[in-house]
Amino acid sequence: MTGPQHEPHGRVGGAAGAPSQQSRLKGRVLVATGSALLLIGSLGVHTVRLFTSGTGGFLDVILRNMVIVLIGGGVICGTGGLLYSRGQQHLQAPAEEVTASDSPAPVLYLRSFEDDSVTKSLHLLGSYAIGFQQFTEEQELTLALSPAGPVIAVGQPGEQLPLAGAHRLYMDEDWQNRVIELMTRAHLVVLRLGTTEGVWWEFEQALARVRSERLLLLVPSDPEDAYEQFRQRAHARISLPALPDPPAVDLRHSHMSVRGALFFGPDWTPHFIDLHRAPMPLMRGSEARVEFIRNALEPVFAQLR
Repeated sequence: MTGPQHEPHGRVGGAAGAPSQQSRLKGRVLVATGSALLLIGSLGVHTVRLFTSGTGGFLDVILRNMVIVLIGGGVICGTGGLLYSRGQQHLQAPAEEVTASDSPAPVLYLRSFEDDSVTKSLHLLGSYAIGFQQFTEEQELTLALSPAGPVIAVGQPGEQLPLAGAHRLYMDEDWQNRVIELMTRAHLVVLRLGTTEGVWWEFEQALARVRSERLLLLVPSDPEDAYEQFRQRAHARISLPALPDPPAVDLRHSHMSVRGALFFGPDWTPHFIDLHRAPMPLMRGSEARVEFIRNALEPVFAQLR
């Protein structure tokens, strides 16, 4: 079956192919350099704080610690984190390597290309200095979904390097049939909701071809009315619930771009998972946030098992 003739997500026709800028050698060098800077910055911060603890008044200690963390985390560790992340992009394996015939069924992550600009940013690089590693939001999602299988996504044509996170698959003009094929093979289909025609086409294809237990919808936090627009449009096809009011912002609020997720029972009964209370980046590292999201998605994994 062939989908509509529009080009969703801003995709353009053309030859498929992986980004030409990827270099495994450059990736290894960047990862090694970034790791060294992260180690130096973290050790430097803890060493200076150890040898200067107990000296000066209370305000002096607070100000000194702020300067130490700013220099060690914001400059040295921040630079190391950026280099490490860039190296990961060079070393990112293409989706073809994780979709081979003898590989486990993958998780297919569908979204508008416009959302990549939201999920590619690192969370507070300075937190490296206090011992917390940070990933991009897409990396966190990919790690949280890993119990269901390796995560793959369609790569944006023309990008020089794949974004860190899901393994990218680059397609030609026949991308619609390829997406449909991937849907039928995937262990889990994850769709980030939006208002573009491309996202709507993928949603319709998923409803027609994917069992209810194998579909997970991510609900963006902004704009607030985007989900309601989608819900009203989907009403003729499926009953999606009105979302509860978001909780008040507190110290555990993560400021994630995803407010929550919807999964479905065998009879298409929807269930909402609230992700607003994921650990805040300032307080915890990405590993804590990944663990929180993974635990929140356990009902989804249980259905797949």
